[in-house]
Amino acid sequence: MTRRTVLFVDDDPGVLEGMRLTMHSLRREWTGIYAANAEEALHQLEQQAVDVVITDIRMPGMDGVALLRRVQEQHPAAVRVILSGYSEYESNLQSVRPAHQFLSKPCSPAALRETLSRAARLGDLLQREEMRRILLAVESLQTLPAVLTALNLELALPEPSLIKIGRIVEQDPALSASVLKVVNSAFFGLFKHITSPSQAVAYLGTETLRGLALGVHLFSLVPEGSPLAGVIRPLWRHGLQVGQYAKAIAKAEGANQQQAGICFVAGLLHDIGKVIFASNFPEIYPEVLRLQAEEAQPCFQAEKAIFGVDHAEAGGGLLGVWGLPTEIFTAVQWHHHLAGEQEAAGESDEADALQFTPALAVHVANFFDMMERGLIRNPDDVRPEFLDTRSLAARSLLARIPAWREACNALTQSEQAR
Repeated sequence: MTRRTVLFVDDDPGVLEGMRLTMHSLRREWTGIYAANAEEALHQLEQQAVDVVITDIRMPGMDGVALLRRVQEQHPAAVRVILSGYSEYESNLQSVRPAHQFLSKPCSPAALRETLSRAARLGDLLQREEMRRILLAVESLQTLPAVLTALNLELALPEPSLIKIGRIVEQDPALSASVLKVVNSAFFGLFKHITSPSQAVAYLGTETLRGLALGVHLFSLVPEGSPLAGVIRPLWRHGLQVGQYAKAIAKAEGANQQQAGICFVAGLLHDIGKVIFASNFPEIYPEVLRLQAEEAQPCFQAEKAIFGVDHAEAGGGLLGVWGLPTEIFTAVQWHHHLAGEQEAAGESDEADALQFTPALAVHVANFFDMMERGLIRNPDDVRPEFLDTRSLAARSLLARIPAWREACNALTQSEQAR
């Protein structure tokens, strides 16, 4: 097991001592180093590489935001986290843009463990030069809009307010309208017309609303008039369908509402890496399309030839950096490579329990939608990236495919009836 390093920066000795106590239980997986100010932190960073930087925002001298800007420039592979109270930056959301993620003060041990677990699962992906290049390009050309930053801040609180989450989305009229349009479409099949994001979050849950808001924003980066719009814009409908299928498959396996919602968001965003490639590399991405069309290369193979990473790795990596739950970004990362999910789990207890996962739900849901769209002619002869029957059999789930197909067919018939 690779041991990773996290740097904590806070001028309050009590906070640092609390972090030391929490880190004691994680000492096998993580090394904690500590700095009382930004200058000391920069000195530490000169001495050794770190995987995560967690800093307070208000400190004497250089503040936490300025520190994270320096980290962004000099150590782009490090996950950057702000640890502070929401009220300290609620009035100026632009100021916290260098942060990937947020932890609220006081930080619970469980929240810290979840943040570090997410960073560990990103693991070697962020250390790859090709992935760092993608990350740098995205951060230099795009920033998350203020409404998504505010959502992330609210969701970092121990008890986020559903009412406040709805009001945050309402602050962006265009985003609010787009989210409501999707929520009231046949894809969701709600019996009640939803008139506000506050209602939407009550019906759908916080992660589903955040996933929709993030998806709407990222797809808007490839406008209708773009030369790549004809390729990228249809992926939104595809994502919605795969999300709904993944949710139906999860429910067929007895998943609760929260687990089914995670499968929906993972399905919705599973191809977001393609959007990231097209919006950040519009001059290069057509070469991927050429390799697909002229040399019959699958998209992920063509992407690796051009970018060094495929859309699943790029999308999963960025969603993980942006702080989406581990189950969502790993589902995106492994949706074409179920065997890779098993390999990443290694020989841990988690590997023993690895049977039905969001990645598997998205993998199968994507296959079903590709069949419906006529992209797979012979379902009995497909690449494992599209249907990995060996991995399904290893998890004792291959025989469940007919039941999942029936659940998705019932969903499609319900949508068509509306």
